[in-house]
Amino acid sequence: MNNQEITQANSLRCPRCQLSHIKRNGHTYYGKQNYQCLLCARQFVVRNQRVSPATQELIKSLLLERISLRGICRVLKISLSWLLNFVEQLYLITPTDLHFVEPAAVELEIFCLEADELWSFVGKRENKRWIWLILDASDTANHCPAYRRPLAGLSRCFMGESSFAD
Repeated sequence: MNNQEITQANSLRCPRCQLSHIKRNGHTYYGKQNYQCLLCARQFVVRNQRVSPATQELIKSLLLERISLRGICRVLKISLSWLLNFVEQLYLITPTDLHFVEPAAVELEIFCLEADELWSFVGKRENKRWIWLILDASDTANHCPAYRRPLAGLSRCFMGESSFAD
């Protein structure tokens, strides 16, 4: 070892026992220098990845745009484990209610629609015609005495061929 390697090695500390008795122990799969503590034999890699506040704001924007996590890692050249920890920190500081105010009951409007379908043929059985009716159940202006209940108002009507229904 030359003097620079000894100085660098002496400034490092083991994450487990905090001693500076370490040696270089090859490289990881990703090409980073691997170290090993001479006392407790723990292997570790020096991680000095710092992400600037501007990059963190960019990451927040990308997360809101629903960009994939691995895509963010590739473009910004950050590790997936750092990004997952960052997302977890964001989740922990997010309020549970998101400042949601439930609207009053008079503001709510409930729609009730009914759908019905029927088909017939024109000329021959192979020439089927389909009709779909969308009825508004809240429209009780029409009343049919045969049904003894108010009829729903016709909201939409769709017609199509048999190929449309298949």
